[in-house]
Amino acid sequence: MLYPTEAPDDGYRPTPCNPEFARQMEIAEAIMHDDHEVPRALAT
Repeated sequence: MLYPTEAPDDGYRPTPCNPEFARQMEIAEAIMHDDHEVPRALAT
C-alpha cells in the first residue's frame, strides 16, 4: 500500500509507509519508555 506524502515542490509523492502513523508510534514509544505506568493506566 502506498501513502501520499507532501513533497517540497507542493505536490505529493507516494511512499510505502504512513509518516503520520510512524510519528504517532514514535511518540507512543517515547511515552512508554519514559513512564512504564502510563500504558498500564490506559489499559484500565
